[in-house]
Amino acid sequence: MQGTCWDVLKLEARYSLLQVDGSGGGSMQVKKIPTSENPSDMLTKVVPRDEFELCKELVGMCGFGGVLAVANVQYDEGIITALIERWRPKTHTFHMWTGECAITLQDVEVLYGIPVDGHPLVQRNVKNITKSTWRELMYDLTGWLPGEEEIIGNSLLVITQLSNHLETLIAKNDIIDEHTDEAEVQKRVRLYLLWSIGATIFPDNTGSKLSLHFLLDIIDLDAIGGKAWGATALSYLYNCLCRASIANSRAVCGFITLLQNWTRSGVCESEALAVLVVCRDVLDNITDDQFVWEPYTEAINDGLPE
Repeated sequence: MQGTCWDVLKLEARYSLLQVDGSGGGSMQVKKIPTSENPSDMLTKVVPRDEFELCKELVGMCGFGGVLAVANVQYDEGIITALIERWRPKTHTFHMWTGECAITLQDVEVLYGIPVDGHPLVQRNVKNITKSTWRELMYDLTGWLPGEEEIIGNSLLVITQLSNHLETLIAKNDIIDEHTDEAEVQKRVRLYLLWSIGATIFPDNTGSKLSLHFLLDIIDLDAIGGKAWGATALSYLYNCLCRASIANSRAVCGFITLLQNWTRSGVCESEALAVLVVCRDVLDNITDDQFVWEPYTEAINDGLPE
């Protein structure tokens, strides 16, 4: 599959949330929110390509380069729905005729390069941090002081406000380049990281807000790559699939692009099934010789960190 980092940046921003419609005769159907209705449609209009390329290396050093570098993937709501129907919360596996299967830490490493080993993400006493403190921390780390009305509760930032801030920077010609002070470049990189982490890998089921709690994890850019982001992302996706598989559920969030790319790597290689009944039929009739239990070559596995 072909695609540029810029393509992926646009895709992830537009479709970080999938809405579920449970009216189809008792079956769940997953559909994308149109871009015009999705508040997380940001960075697509406001980030100059040169600035993005300048920051891309730092983003990669932090362990999130794969999120931007993976090929452009259009969500297939049919296959995602069919997979959710086969998810069993008690075992955290998909139940197929060929057996049980699940996304693993190996998949996270191979498909996205996000570190799965390292220090755990532990956020202590965040509930005791006031809104004013979060605003001050946001300013110190990113150079942007959001208004009190732009933060819901104590620590949920409205994503469109971040988009508006970036648009304002561009309008003022406040664009970073190779001559920009390193501290200012790092502040801009943190804005991108906050969006990638909070709105793409760990989105909530509204698709319109991201948690400022992640600011605590991106203070030291040199230390970000030493944290177990991949393990946390996979755990969160498991939790989201469990909630989506419950009767009467109306939304599924989490790192959905990971789910879709994993599906293409071994479960179902067709590029676009889309139609739910077709997806169900494909999964119901998949045979042992069609299911790829070990999709990665020995060379790829040998290249993974110990």
